[in-house]
Parts: sequence; C-alpha cells; structure tokens
Amino acid sequence: MKENIIGEYYFEIKRYPLIKFKAIKHFGQEKNDLIDQLNKYLFDNWNSDKKDKFETNENTSEEGLLEFKAYLRVNTYEELIEGTQIILEFLEYTEEWNEQNGKIVDLWQQKEGQFVMPMYNIYLMKDNKPIVPHSALFQTADEIMENAKQTYNSLISE
Repeated sequence: MKENIIGEYYFEIKRYPLIKFKAIKHFGQEKNDLIDQLNKYLFDNWNSDKKDKFETNENTSEEGLLEFKAYLRVNTYEELIEGTQIILEFLEYTEEWNEQNGKIVDLWQQKEGQFVMPMYNIYLMKDNKPIVPHSALFQTADEIMENAKQTYNSLISE
C-alpha cells in the first residue's frame, strides 16, 4: 500500500477464502484483525470436548475490527499444567490444520516440533491476569510448558 492511502480494506486468504479479515490504513498506521479472525475460525472449528472449558470473549473495536479471546481460568498449579496441556492440544490441531490447508502460515525456519501458528489470543487466566504460554513463534511444547510455569510462578510471588 502507498503511504498516503487512507481507508478500509477487506481481504480473504487466497488459499482458504473462508477466513476473511479487515485492514485499516490511516496515513502511516495500519491495523488488521487477521490473527483474531484466524484464532476465532480455528477455535470454532476445533472438534474437542475440552473446548467447553474455555471462556470466550468476542468484541468489535470502534474501527470494526474483531477482537477475539479464549481462555481457561486456573487457580492452582495442577490446573495450570492441565490447562497448558489443553492449549498444546489446540496448538497441535492448528498446526495440523495449517499443514492440511496448504501452509497458510509458511515459515521456512520452522523446525520439527515447533509451533508457528499465531495463537496468542488463546491463553490461561489466573486472578484476572493472563498467562500466555505460547508467546512467540518457533516454541516447542516443552518451551511453552516452561513459559506457562514461569509466568504462573511470577504471578503467585507478587
């Protein structure tokens, strides 16, 4: 897009046109709801009875962008471990879906066992504070579990 173009743009993913998203450009600033649309689509289509354990929050911003979140409430360390395992199952589903649908997210640097789907809006919640186990691309299941444990421990030590 040119720097001086202002407006709203609507897109669909060429390889998977069921996922549509909106982008807004205002001078040099750009916003879009691609990750939220992708997260919502994949979460809604995840065929797991564990999905019922999540609370979801879906809003539309003032600009008309989707804001989607799904989270599991945890109170104990055991619930943290169980919740992180459920999130890992969801991440495995998203990676399989990505592979089966022509690698919509295709990052050549991905190594075996790493998760690359951007699922940052799927997380745990302790005392109304988010714990985002999958907080970066290229994390393994062990790194995601360790990240969840460290975040949890820092929250309970506050």
